[in-house]
Amino acid sequence: MVLRVPIAVVDVETTGLRPDHDRVLQVAVVLRSVEGATEQRWVSFVRPRWGRLARLGPTEIHGIGHRAVRHAPRQRQVGRELAGHLAGRLVVAHNLAFDWAFVRRLLEPGPSAPRAGLCTLALARTVEPAHPEGHSLGALCRRYGIDPGRPHDALDDARATSELLDRLLERLPDPPLIPLVQR
Repeated sequence: MVLRVPIAVVDVETTGLRPDHDRVLQVAVVLRSVEGATEQRWVSFVRPRWGRLARLGPTEIHGIGHRAVRHAPRQRQVGRELAGHLAGRLVVAHNLAFDWAFVRRLLEPGPSAPRAGLCTLALARTVEPAHPEGHSLGALCRRYGIDPGRPHDALDDARATSELLDRLLERLPDPPLIPLVQR
């Protein structure tokens, strides 16, 4: 099934799990057309504010070191560019609540901010409620024959989530949209 709306598939890599405390280190978006074709891919590292945050979190998971973020654009600049990519699109993420909590901290509130999204984690749990391998992006990629790329790289995760969305929509033709909380 094609949703017939422009889509932005988003993924973030962060310094931790708490959006009120931790920061985005990398954000990526896969932009899809109304027909479902990939139009563009965008990724950026985000330079953390070193005064408040001297640690990069679980580098053994996300692989992002000081060298990658040292000269990256600051949060406000990344947020402006990200807002342009998301404007007028349905936001999709694997574990949308987590990703959106961090993404909305990057965005300035405004009329073009997305209002609804789809969560591939929730869709997978609806399609396969109690699968023994679980519903992580990696497990779902294995089950659906999707190349995950490098796990915990925001662009590879966004691309894999985009492919996963297509597989899940084949099995769940009328997905429930989730309202996105604004600031």
